[in-house]
Amino acid sequence: MFNADDVVKECVVTSGAGGRAMALRSMGRGCGLFSAYYSQEPVRCLLDMVEVEFSYDVDIDLVFVDLPVLEQERYQWTLEIVV
Repeated sequence: MFNADDVVKECVVTSGAGGRAMALRSMGRGCGLFSAYYSQEPVRCLLDMVEVEFSYDVDIDLVFVDLPVLEQERYQWTLEIVV
């Protein structure tokens, strides 16, 4: 993950039972296209606990999530990416 604009404020990685599932939970601010490198294709993405669409480029192991423009200024979103 490249955080040039200091968008991501916190990042937590967790693994599920038996090490099968892994999730990256990021807290940040802003809108636009969010991308992060993953060696596995995610099974789902949640933005503020709501499942959202994402795309994954298998050639470069990059996941993309479009973060919408928010009505509240300085709102901090929570993005969870599950593999």
